[in-house]
Amino acid sequence: MRLAVRTSEAFNRADKMRKDSLNPSLIFFSHSMTENQIKKCVSILQADNIQADSKVKYFEILKDINNLLITNSPQLHLMFTNEVETPQADALPGFFLVPFIFEPATLKVFMI
Repeated sequence: MRLAVRTSEAFNRADKMRKDSLNPSLIFFSHSMTENQIKKCVSILQADNIQADSKVKYFEILKDINNLLITNSPQLHLMFTNEVETPQADALPGFFLVPFIFEPATLKVFMI
């Protein structure tokens, strides 16, 4: 069973995401989101629809967002939701509310 978990694609993608871009422990999803909306958001976070030659820069932007979140005191998190159309900083203490369909570069600029 452990071998199956260690070699699973989901585990490998989450581990790569933790090391190379945005740590999954900083990500939350609103309870009002549907499963398809969550899948769409995860697809954006994992750069599923980004061409290979653009992925390095894409993941660097996500890593920058990760660093912005963890260097704040107290630490901040991202809450993806279907209830906002633009990122919001003050709606929920400790969280940036982010629409589930987003551009990482736009989010980074908003957070700075």
